[in-house]
Amino acid sequence: MPKKTIVKPRTLAFRGTTRYKFSIRKLYDNLSAKKKRSFNIALQVNNISRTAFHSYCHITMESKQDIPCGKLDVIAMLLDSTPDGLKNYSVKRSPDNEYEVIQVKKQMKK
Repeated sequence: MPKKTIVKPRTLAFRGTTRYKFSIRKLYDNLSAKKKRSFNIALQVNNISRTAFHSYCHITMESKQDIPCGKLDVIAMLLDSTPDGLKNYSVKRSPDNEYEVIQVKKQMKK
């Protein structure tokens, strides 16, 4: 009988099974090395630490954590995007005036 292997949660993220709330990491990885350096300096000028930025990149859909609006605006501006362009989900208003997440905009590859 084959032995069962236990997969650690961190390795699942590299297989594309984790769905993130924001597509910040994808846009950051597409920057050239020179633009990444200037991006990191601009983050420091706008009082966003590197550790906070990297934790923002790894916020999952199931998480209650979110990025503050002001910091999301700054990150979107630095990545030449809009705040709504960074989100991997959309929010619509229901008839009884409650907000809810209704659909996932972008699907991660499996």
